Amino acid sequence: ICRAVIGMALAYPGAQILLGRFHWTELRATTQKTFFDLINELEASIRARMPDVDPELLPSIGTYHKGDNNYEFSNGSVVLFRPLEEAERKYRSLPLAAFAIDEASEVPEDACLMLQARCRQSGFKHVGLIVSNPTGYTHWLYKWFVRQPLPGTMLFRTNTQENKDNLPTDYMEKLRARYPEEWVRRYLDGEWGGLDEGMPVFPTFEIIAHVKPTVYYKKQPIWIGVDYGFKAPGVVWAQIDPDDRLQISRSWSPQNISTYTLAEGILRRNEKWYPNAPIVVFAGHDGQSVKDTNEKTSAQILTSYGLPPHVKFTAIERGLNTIRALLTIKDDGNASILIDPSNQTLIEAFLGGYHYHRDKEDVPVKDGVHDRLMDALRYMVVNRFALS
Repeated sequence: ICRAVIGMALAYPGAQILLGRFHWTELRATTQKTFFDLINELEASIRARMPDVDPELLPSIGTYHKGDNNYEFSNGSVVLFRPLEEAERKYRSLPLAAFAIDEASEVPEDACLMLQARCRQSGFKHVGLIVSNPTGYTHWLYKWFVRQPLPGTMLFRTNTQENKDNLPTDYMEKLRARYPEEWVRRYLDGEWGGLDEGMPVFPTFEIIAHVKPTVYYKKQPIWIGVDYGFKAPGVVWAQIDPDDRLQISRSWSPQNISTYTLAEGILRRNEKWYPNAPIVVFAGHDGQSVKDTNEKTSAQILTSYGLPPHVKFTAIERGLNTIRALLTIKDDGNASILIDPSNQTLIEAFLGGYHYHRDKEDVPVKDGVHDRLMDALRYMVVNRFALS
């Protein structure tokens, strides 16, 4: 990111570029140090290409103004080194051509939004550059660049393996041996999820073992798990295959809908995906008491649409343990649960989007995204599977 900032500053005279990191100490010790190392390398390269010129006569690339913490290039461009703590409040009046954020996983979304709004320096194409370690699934970086990429954004991914030629011979092997699995996924393999939020509820979940295309068996009933979700429900469709495995084929997690709209949406999807298939619905006990309207409970509404829910009251942890048992790899190398690759949000949940509170290790976080589908799945398995 420092190379990119220097390149922009040299290519576009007069540009004002903010280069920031959340804490001032890290900005000074890492980002700013790298910036000045690159400036020194560039000046040394220029001097090497002009051996007959007295180095004292060569103009410098720029000047660092320690008082205001700016580096001014000889062409009039300026790089502003700024910590991003409370950036949404501190930098409301800056006119910028561009901004660059180092280790954006530490930076709140509001800070980035404010810097975007500051890109208004006349006469320049405006751009924001962001570098970061991968984050968890609820972080704004994942939402902006992966889940639903914003228009005009572009994501470049890398990992430590791609840099192995510049590392000590046994560097990767030592880290893989010492790091916990979640650290390996994040810092060596460059995968999203985990760490930021807390311990994943299902740490044994593996994409290679549990994510495979599912098959629709017309003679088998379709199981539907429903979490009412108070206008933000979650729905999971599954079948038992001939090998007695639970195959999760579809999932749906809409926002801001009533139970009436939820029931209609389930019926439409049933007809599209599983026409004329026998249907069995499982739901939470809260639908028997919480009313979607003044007249009917959520369970009564589903029943009126021909979707009577089966309900079994159990502790949350029992349902989670049942799912863990289904995830266990058996002697033949297979698990008792498979998830179709189309269920991206549910897969994210298994990978760590569904996680425990960092300070309450036995309480899964309700993030309004992953927990709804997991609750729907849990209602299904506690009704149809028993732990031996």
